[in-house]
Amino acid sequence: GVRGVHKLGPKYQASIFFKGLALCTQCVAELETAINMHVLLVSIKQQVVQNSCSQHDLGQCIVDAISATGASFLQLSFKVKFWSSLIRREIFGRFTRDLKQAVNQRSRLLVANAGGWQELRKA
Repeated sequence: GVRGVHKLGPKYQASIFFKGLALCTQCVAELETAINMHVLLVSIKQQVVQNSCSQHDLGQCIVDAISATGASFLQLSFKVKFWSSLIRREIFGRFTRDLKQAVNQRSRLLVANAGGWQELRKA
């Protein structure tokens, strides 16, 4: 298999994870198409990492990277995903097609995680 490309039933989906967010493409029938989509996701990640985006402008950095890589056609979904040493497991948010919503959810969960168990439970 190819890391970052997953078989979901008869179709394939590309995904990548960075800065507490997972970016996932739409499912496609051809493995080669999914691999090419993953290449674009890697380019997006590289642009965001190279630009040293802060927590406050992460969403805009991702939008800019999507535009710069020509990946606007990808029907991306976003999901919060990060390791919590507080509960010693990964925390997952909900999938959304709205990047701003995912970035806001990420911020809320990271702040709650830093605030302790009671704050995390409320989030």
